[in-house]
Amino acid sequence: LETVRQYASRLLAADPVEQAAAQRRHSSHFTGWVSALGDNLLLDESAAQDAVTADRANVLTAIQWAIDEGSSKVACQALAAVAMLLAREAWVPLSHNVLAQADQLLGNVEEADQWRIHLVRWRVLALRSDPLSELESLETMRRCAESTAQPLGVAVARCQSLVILSVTGAPVFDELREIVEGFAEGDEAWAVIFRDAAALMAAYTGNLNLYDSIRSRGGQDDGRPARGAMRHLAHGAAAFFRGDPL
Repeated sequence: LETVRQYASRLLAADPVEQAAAQRRHSSHFTGWVSALGDNLLLDESAAQDAVTADRANVLTAIQWAIDEGSSKVACQALAAVAMLLAREAWVPLSHNVLAQADQLLGNVEEADQWRIHLVRWRVLALRSDPLSELESLETMRRCAESTAQPLGVAVARCQSLVILSVTGAPVFDELREIVEGFAEGDEAWAVIFRDAAALMAAYTGNLNLYDSIRSRGGQDDGRPARGAMRHLAHGAAAFFRGDPL
């Protein structure tokens, strides 16, 4: 396949007009595909995540071409979707590429989308285990979202900040509960993520009444496929505090 790819690349290089057209088709296909999968990627649907991960080189190339073509909004939507996969082992070596693309887009997307670029930057920083830099990035994200009346961006930034601050023992549950309840009837994907984050924090601190309350709202047993580590960690922590077998 690599030999075929190299041969095709040489043919395209000989015809700059066709090469540019092929790049636009490639970019449109992959950025459109990833953007359309956005919610499924956020909800940890493994089939969608596996498919995008298998094509990660094509996806990042497509996003870069979209940036180079000045299609900033298209690139922003695709990059924000990709950011949800960065914790996967196959994506970790590519995190610097994702960060570089995010930096290229900063200041070149509509103001209402700036918070999404900061979300991408935060996801990369989260891989480096640098909580102070994470909190700084999340605060910048919150300010961007607040200044353009993007309540989802404000809630996402604050929710993730509270998760980090909870490690210090800070009293964060009341505020997190407000976020969870505020989005209970809002954006479905993020509402689920908020509930799972709150359940994890409650379970880790032994607050089993709060954990059970969140579960009863659909944050843990809503009939969806398991969504990765967050749900399993919460269940395990709650079982530990109850003395149940793990």
